[in-house]
Amino acid sequence: MEHRIYKFPLRLTDKQIIKIQGFVRTLSVINQPYGNVRTNLVLYVIVDIKDLMLIDVEVFIKGTGHYIDDVELRDFLGTVPADGFVWHVFVREEGV
Repeated sequence: MEHRIYKFPLRLTDKQIIKIQGFVRTLSVINQPYGNVRTNLVLYVIVDIKDLMLIDVEVFIKGTGHYIDDVELRDFLGTVPADGFVWHVFVREEGV
């Protein structure tokens, strides 16, 4: 095993699937603005760079007051303020 921390940019959408090679676990989600882009959510994960298996990681991003019955509460990763809004991120790790 050889672990590294990688980051993956997130789209600001209700649900997305990210394919991650060598996925071990999620760490955190933050807003990482750059230039004129004020909302740039980024998912940080630990990967094993020697593991070639691809894992589907489902990411749900919900605004305060939005419908959340399509997520599992145990999948909550964090809350991220960005550009006057507050986003709540849930991550479901398939096959882990």
